Amino acid sequence: MNTRRVVVVGGGASGTLVAAQVLRKARLPTHVTVVDPRQNLGEGIAYSTTCNDHLLNVRAKSMSVLVEDPQHFVKWAHVDGDSFVPRPLFAHYLRHVFDDAKLNAASGAVFEHLQTTVVDIDGPDLQVRCQDGSILEADSVVLATGNAKPLVPSWVGQDVALHPRFIADPWESGALSPIQGGTVVSIGVGLTFVDVAIQVLENTQSKVIGISRHGLMPTRHDFAELPLTIPNMSTPLEVLHWLRLNRDNWRSAVNGLRPITQKLWMNFTDGQQRQFLRHAMRYWEIHRSRMATDVAIQIDSYLATNRIQVVKAKIIGAESASPTSISVTTSTGATVVGDWMVLCTGPSDADALLQPPLSSLIASGQAVAGPQGLGIRCDPKSGALIDANGVVSRSLFTIGPQRRGVLWETTAIPEIQWQADHLGELITDMRN
Repeated sequence: MNTRRVVVVGGGASGTLVAAQVLRKARLPTHVTVVDPRQNLGEGIAYSTTCNDHLLNVRAKSMSVLVEDPQHFVKWAHVDGDSFVPRPLFAHYLRHVFDDAKLNAASGAVFEHLQTTVVDIDGPDLQVRCQDGSILEADSVVLATGNAKPLVPSWVGQDVALHPRFIADPWESGALSPIQGGTVVSIGVGLTFVDVAIQVLENTQSKVIGISRHGLMPTRHDFAELPLTIPNMSTPLEVLHWLRLNRDNWRSAVNGLRPITQKLWMNFTDGQQRQFLRHAMRYWEIHRSRMATDVAIQIDSYLATNRIQVVKAKIIGAESASPTSISVTTSTGATVVGDWMVLCTGPSDADALLQPPLSSLIASGQAVAGPQGLGIRCDPKSGALIDANGVVSRSLFTIGPQRRGVLWETTAIPEIQWQADHLGELITDMRN
């Protein structure tokens, strides 16, 4: 009997969970290879932090990665279901689930971790070419590439891009370690900004200035957030009107929308999706992706003592002010000078499509950009790629952030655990 060969591109949360589910569900000889340069699986951008002050922004009771056991994480971690636990702990949990899947895999199921990156995928025979020169033959490939790095803005000139105190990727290992004091200028004030500020301010006497066009920081979780019953809605304006009616109980309203967000997005017309992205996306993000309660308390204390300042302005340009400082010019005419500059603008969908292996798949027509340029076009249920001719692949799949254009809400564990479970079932059900 032939061995089924499964290659998972990426070893963050999505890739680790897909690999675990394939191993758990395999009943025929199966070889699973995860290709990821990191030493440890299960980390990726979200869970690679070693700072225990970086908390999950979802309650523990919603963080199980097993569809059949919603309380699995709470029981494993021995925590209260309403608590927000450190993200490094969740990385350990992901590895525990994966190790358990390997330990209990059926006879004939084999796992391999290649510490390299995939540069190209050739079809239809699915040859996966890696940076180290290795070539993997595959029957199924799952693209679990996660979120891309932030895109360096066009106003960042070469003198700033090459400046020793410009940090383009705050999640690169050790990126923030050189910051031992002074003023840190953050571009963006979202959840990445919150993480950077907490890590820097807890360990140094620095000051952090966040610059953002909207000046809107993430909102905070509260203690009573039971979801509201949702009426029938089909357009962004109807959703906005309903949210305004429930503004005094907005957290419960947003929680109520959570189970139907994907359905709403898929039912929006192309114009309605663009309307949402242009006018409402930032407001949705800060209310949907909230800060853990303890994190919000920390941030409030820093704001009250001016260790954190938020500047609402558009950035016009930046330049190297000295070998140890960078100045930023804003649309208000003000100039902000920092000893460090950190890019906290979040992942770039456009840049992700320019990176291998997505770039090679798009160049060959095996993949195309997703709706509104978000992620890649795929079947919403299976994640199977849809090529340039509209043909649904039987062997190429994606999971997590690369389904954003199709599903919008697809980056949190509650969505990823279902996708991984479904993909594991689908892949192991296939016959050679």
